[in-house]
Amino acid sequence: MGCDLLNRWIADGTCDRELSKILLKAKISDSPISISMRRCAICGAETDYEICPKCYLERYTIYEFNPYIEIKVCPKCGRAYSGKWIDKETALMDTILKNFTHDLEFKILRFELEELGENNGLIRVEGVFRGEKLTYELPFELRQKFEVCERCSRLYGGYFESIIQLRAENRAIEEYEVERARSLIDESIEKADYPTAFISKIVERKEGIDYYIGDRNLAKKIARRIEEELGGKLTESKKISGRKDGRDIYRTTYSIRLREYRNGDVVRDGTKILLVTNAVKGKGVDLSGKSHVLKNPKVIAKKEHVKRTFVVNVDKSVVEVLNPTTQEVVQIEKRTDYSIGEEVLYFEDKGKPYIFPEL
Repeated sequence: MGCDLLNRWIADGTCDRELSKILLKAKISDSPISISMRRCAICGAETDYEICPKCYLERYTIYEFNPYIEIKVCPKCGRAYSGKWIDKETALMDTILKNFTHDLEFKILRFELEELGENNGLIRVEGVFRGEKLTYELPFELRQKFEVCERCSRLYGGYFESIIQLRAENRAIEEYEVERARSLIDESIEKADYPTAFISKIVERKEGIDYYIGDRNLAKKIARRIEEELGGKLTESKKISGRKDGRDIYRTTYSIRLREYRNGDVVRDGTKILLVTNAVKGKGVDLSGKSHVLKNPKVIAKKEHVKRTFVVNVDKSVVEVLNPTTQEVVQIEKRTDYSIGEEVLYFEDKGKPYIFPEL
């Protein structure tokens, strides 16, 4: 009879309520109280609980797991869906966690995907319940439903909202400029987290390169980054591509025209002859080595025609250097101090030789 009463107390929580009352009274009266360790109502072992962890675990389940895991997987890119399209393993773990519930007293210390096959896998769970360390290995069946994600559907359908045109003024685009532009595009796409963040195609033309971008706003950000890093001028134009819900739909073209001059080119800017040192920021140095901001430069010698040579003699007004092509000694007006044997940059404009100090 006493055992039946105790079991009913355990079942309806009376034991916990009675213990709480005792502790509350002790706190209010501020008098000391001594509570001896309980004994398990089932096996009699000393415990802090009505039922010891061992007996509890023999009779009750502290977790529930649905071993049938179903996820949607894109056959094109391999990503899977869990609220949004993400990498497959993350989506799989999200789905597994939704299929797993546990007692609040079961403190999970480790929850990992131990094995994964094409159609099945194994989860390892480690934790603590009422002071007892527990480990469970939970096999599951993986059911994959293949469905093309929104991004791949648009990408492989040739969808695009904008074109980024890379051009250069009166010259071919340098290889490093193409590589840097592509790097900036790839970096921006990788950071973007939406279905239209992709390059649908790249077209190389005689005048430059066109990048077809899936998202208009992303294309605008990329174009601005390219302009900032490579210099040049950015222009924007729109063209109607159709109508939706009674409104015109536009495709935007962002054209970046890189400056004609490059680092190492020689330009004439007003009355000054300058060697370009920073094409992006528009800076150069004059024949004496003094720095200037470029205002209206015109290229008079490309960097391929600027050669290195050496000073062979110096007097008050003239510097003698070796012509790097003919190896003849050439006299040039002295515009700054030079030393015999010093390396300088040599070029000619309309047959007249000039030198810049080595930078």
